[in-house]
Amino acid sequence: MKNICYIFSLLGIIVLCSCQDDFLNKSPNDQLSTVSFWKTEADANAGLVAVYDALDYGTSSIDSRMNFGWATLGYFDVLTPIAHASSSRPRRIAEGTHDPSLTKILDFWSYLYRGVVRANDFLTHIEDIPFTGDDAADKKNRMIGEARMLRAMFYYMLAEQFGDVPLFTTVPTVEDASTKRAPKREVLELIKEDIAFAIANLPPRGGEETGRATRGAALALKVKVALYEKDWETAANAAKEIIDSDKYSLVPDFANVININNENNEEIIFGVEHIYNDPTERGGIMGKLYGSRSAEADGWAMSGPTL
Repeated sequence: MKNICYIFSLLGIIVLCSCQDDFLNKSPNDQLSTVSFWKTEADANAGLVAVYDALDYGTSSIDSRMNFGWATLGYFDVLTPIAHASSSRPRRIAEGTHDPSLTKILDFWSYLYRGVVRANDFLTHIEDIPFTGDDAADKKNRMIGEARMLRAMFYYMLAEQFGDVPLFTTVPTVEDASTKRAPKREVLELIKEDIAFAIANLPPRGGEETGRATRGAALALKVKVALYEKDWETAANAAKEIIDSDKYSLVPDFANVININNENNEEIIFGVEHIYNDPTERGGIMGKLYGSRSAEADGWAMSGPTL
C-alpha cells in the first residue's frame, strides 16, 4: 500500500512540475480568436468586411431595417422642425423631453462605437499581416484607407449628435470604461486625418466589389465635415473635386435614383449594401418612413414633412 501511495505521489509531482503554460492556456478551438486570426490577406479582408457590417444595426425583424440609410434618409429629419414623427420616441427628442434612457439614443451610441471598435481592431492588426505581389503595399493601403474612411464616418456621426465623445484609436479594454469624453475638436482632427489618408489611397470609384469606400466617398465626407465646421472654402473645393472627377453625375429622372432596378447608379457616391430578408414586406425604407398604408410600399406614415 505504501508503494502504491508513493507511486501516485511521485506521478503527481511529475505532472505538476512538467505542466507548461501552453498545456493549460489554449486558444478557443470552436471559434476564431486574435491568436488564430489576423494571419493572412484573407483574414484582413474578413476583418474589413466586419467593419462594413457595422453599418447594419442588427439582424432581428426590426433591427435589420436600422442601418445608416435609416438614420440619414429620414430619421434625423423628424428631430427637426421640417418633419413630424408619429412615433413618440423621436418626437420626444424633437420636443426636448427625452432622457438618457431613451433606447434610440442608447442604440445609436452603441452601434456607432461598435463600428469604431471594429475599425480600430482592423487597423491594429493589419500592419502585422504580410501582403504578397507587386501591388502588396497598394492593397494594404487601400484596405487601411477603407477602414479609416469608415471610422471617420462613425466618429463624424457621433460628434454631430453628441459633441464631445470618448476618443479611441485602439480597441478599448475594461479599464477604458471610465474614459472621459474628448473635446469635439480632437475628434474632428482625427476624422480629418482619416479622411486625408483615405483620399490619398482609395480608388476614385468602386471596382469589382460594389459598396466599398472610394475616394469619391471620402471627398463627400470631407464636404460634410467642412460644412459642419462652416469651412465653406474647403467644402466647395472638395465638392468641386467630386464634380470634376467625372465619376458621378445626376440621374435624369429623379425617381430612378431610388429605383430598386437602378441600384448603385451614377448618382450614388456611397451606398450601404443592405438586404432586408422579409419577402412579405414591399418597398424600401423611404416608402416605409413617408408612405401611407395605401401606398405601394404599404408605408407606416412614420414621418411626415411639415408645411
